[in-house]
Amino acid sequence: MKFRFRASYSTIAILAAFLFTLLSLIFCCLSSSFGSAEGGVYGVDLIGMIVTFCVLSMIFEAAAFMMDCVEDLTGKLYMILADVLRFASAALLIACFSVMIFSRGDLMGYIWFSDLEANNASAVSALSMSVVAWVFLVLSVAACATSIYGSFCKKTR
Repeated sequence: MKFRFRASYSTIAILAAFLFTLLSLIFCCLSSSFGSAEGGVYGVDLIGMIVTFCVLSMIFEAAAFMMDCVEDLTGKLYMILADVLRFASAALLIACFSVMIFSRGDLMGYIWFSDLEANNASAVSALSMSVVAWVFLVLSVAACATSIYGSFCKKTR
């Protein structure tokens, strides 16, 4: 097996998706750690599911990247498997985003819509870290979509 980095749109996009997924995982975990002095009040209950989705997505992204870099893999089965990995990664990231929004819904209501916790620094920091994690999750989904589009453009050439 020969490894060679091909600088195509899909390869660069899947690397960006991996990086954004890693950053979103870090910020999700940071968001869940705020309020530990108060007994973990602002922790995310579904953090295990979020970590699992992000880690599986990173594994799929890494596998799709490696399939792009191996020269010996050719054929329709390879292309179908690489596309399935890209689609599965995007689906897991969308599921992670929806779980993260769902788990922070009450905190959004307390801070943004009713000002009940607006003066609590731990709550505001937890929500701010969640917003940063959401931004990186959206960027990661966009990078996965770009990678999928790039792989389809590569097939039509």
